[in-house]
Amino acid sequence: MEQVAGDEQIPADESAAFTSRVHITFHHIRKRLADPDGLSGKAAIDGIVEAGILPDDSAKFVEEVRHQQIKGSKEETVIVIQEI
Repeated sequence: MEQVAGDEQIPADESAAFTSRVHITFHHIRKRLADPDGLSGKAAIDGIVEAGILPDDSAKFVEEVRHQQIKGSKEETVIVIQEI
């Protein structure tokens, strides 16, 4: 699967579902760092499943979810899904 960078929505006919287990990493860029226990990607992962990119968010398909944060001048979150 090719990586897509940007904030544009992927058309349904161009997205390919992952078929093996994955690691999901959230790279949070924030003006003010959050408490580590306050970072969550649950809603985003639910959206990834709803879009058909992952078949399910259970341990059968998602081996690990990681959160990393750095301080920056603008706020954004980049989600990386890597097949293992």
